Amino acid sequence: MMKKPLFAVVRLQLAIILVVFAHGAAAQGVSAVVESRPFTPEQTQSRSAEAQNSDALSLLLDQNQQLRTEVRALRGLLEEQGFEIRKLQRDSLSRYTNVDQRLSSLES
Repeated sequence: MMKKPLFAVVRLQLAIILVVFAHGAAAQGVSAVVESRPFTPEQTQSRSAEAQNSDALSLLLDQNQQLRTEVRALRGLLEEQGFEIRKLQRDSLSRYTNVDQRLSSLES
C-alpha cells in the first residue's frame, strides 16, 4: 500500500524537475552573435598579415571571454536550480511523511 503513494511522489518530483529545467533553459535567451563584415578587395591589399592575425586573435580572445562569462552564469543558474530541487524534494518528503502519519493515526 505504501508503494503507490511513494511512486506518485517520485513522479511528481520528476515532473517538477522537468518544469524547473525547462524554465531555466527558456530563461537563458540567446547570446550575442558576431556578424561578418562585408569583404572588399582593398582590405586585403591595405592590411598586412600581422594585422589580420592580430584581429583574429583579438576576436578569439573576445569570444573566449564571452564564453567564460556565459559558463559562469550557467553554473550559477545550475547551482540555484539544484538548491530549488533539493528544497522541493525535502518539502515533498515532508508532506508525504505528514500524510502517512495522519493516515496511520486514522487507521489505529
